[in-house]
Amino acid sequence: MISSEASTSGKHASTSQILSWWFAQADRFAYRELAVIGGLSILAILSGASAKAADESGLNWASGLGDHPAMWVLALALIGWLAPSPGRAAIRAVIYFVVMCLAYYAWAAFVLNFPVAYDIWFWIGLAATAVPLFAAVLRWTRDQHGILPGFILATVAALAVIDGVVWQLWWAWVENGAPDGFPLRPFQAVVNIAVALTIAGVFPRDHRTRVWALLLLIPIAILLSRVLPYVLDSLFEVIGRIV
Repeated sequence: MISSEASTSGKHASTSQILSWWFAQADRFAYRELAVIGGLSILAILSGASAKAADESGLNWASGLGDHPAMWVLALALIGWLAPSPGRAAIRAVIYFVVMCLAYYAWAAFVLNFPVAYDIWFWIGLAATAVPLFAAVLRWTRDQHGILPGFILATVAALAVIDGVVWQLWWAWVENGAPDGFPLRPFQAVVNIAVALTIAGVFPRDHRTRVWALLLLIPIAILLSRVLPYVLDSLFEVIGRIV
């Protein structure tokens, strides 16, 4: 009888200890995730405000960093790649990019006295839909090998070089002059190429994925540079009519 009661008491104690440990782990996880999200939010505020300030600084290299997509693509890639899971990658990406967009337009409105442009809804919509999807897929890619993760990494990397800056520099070198109305941005071209090669060449964890990402980078970049501008123009036109 005594041994039975002791056994029952031991089971209850063991269950209580397990529950206590589980709740303690959950608390630590929540605090840690809140700390990460808080840090990302602060970084997003600084990034958004700095990007808009750089846009209006009059310095070509600074305005290029804020206005061209390379640094934002790198930020998205890092958030997705370093997250513990695809779900948390998506959550962190949404928070960072929505807060960053708000900070960007807040600086324009309250510091520079610019009217709030309607395209804020496009960028916030993008930050709440495509951005978390890309972040989650990137985090999934981290644990995969072969042509599919190579294709995904090449696609993300290509987004850093489809703004025309590298093409303009290439055209100027081949034709001994830039096309009319297209100022050269050699610093931005170097940044774009560095970001693209980092995502396609450094992020992959195995040789095969890296080879596929690097091989697919240029053809995907050419394809996106032809298609994406028309897609974005159409979306902006639709949003402009709605707003």
